[in-house]
Amino acid sequence: MLKCINFRNITYFVSVNKKVVLGVCIADTAAIVFVVMTKSILFGFLMIPCFLFSQHTVSVNVYNVHSTSGDIKAAIYGSDDAFLTYDGAIKAGSASAQTGKVTLKIENLSKGEYAIAVFHDENGNGKLDTNWLGFPKEKVAFSKGEMRSFGPPRYEDCTFKVTSDYEIDIVL
Repeated sequence: MLKCINFRNITYFVSVNKKVVLGVCIADTAAIVFVVMTKSILFGFLMIPCFLFSQHTVSVNVYNVHSTSGDIKAAIYGSDDAFLTYDGAIKAGSASAQTGKVTLKIENLSKGEYAIAVFHDENGNGKLDTNWLGFPKEKVAFSKGEMRSFGPPRYEDCTFKVTSDYEIDIVL
């Protein structure tokens, strides 16, 4: 059952339980505008962002882990400018090291192009240890890219596209 409420030349049609405004009638000298909103239309509009911004999971399989000490750490990057910078990682994950293979799951990624950097933090200090020249002392690997003679690979060499849940294998 509907109930009509008139407030300042606006008539609201409200359900008896007063939970949902079913329609609004705005009376004006020039025209009458009637807008009807039902529960299903409102629900449909609320669900649109869920379908547009669906999130995906990237499973990172890290192979060739030589010891159980420390952690395997992974960072995912979404642009060339941010690649391998401390604050540039979109998401990061870590897992305890296990001899052989370690799998990390990076969740809530939208569709896009990404690159991953992985390292084995053997001493557990939370950072990549380097020598006095800046070369890594701990094992490092990248998605699709390999270390070059003098430095890491470029972002373009490491990128992959996420359009659904994705699984990638990386060898340390």
